[in-house]
Amino acid sequence: IGEKFRQYNRQLALIAAEVDSSGDFNSDGVWHLLTLALQSTPEVRSFGLYDSQGRIVQHSDRRGGYPNISVVDRDYFRLLRDNPDLDVFISAPFVSRVHGQTIIA
Repeated sequence: IGEKFRQYNRQLALIAAEVDSSGDFNSDGVWHLLTLALQSTPEVRSFGLYDSQGRIVQHSDRRGGYPNISVVDRDYFRLLRDNPDLDVFISAPFVSRVHGQTIIA
């Protein structure tokens, strides 16, 4: 299990570096890396990227994300927003606002 989480962390670090480099959540490079991350991790339902206001600005299910959906009230968002040096956090199960399935983040 630990190796799987390290793999996810590496993929997310690559995506974050691409966002930093391009300055755009919706760049072709970010979309390409999200697609590759999802293809290489069949146990993961989806990947989402959020702005500082908690809006889903990019999502592996839909290019351009779901900017009208906010996760600002979710524990994982608040904890990671308020503790940027925190490396890993696994949330309690919750129902996704995107696809209505019970997931963890």
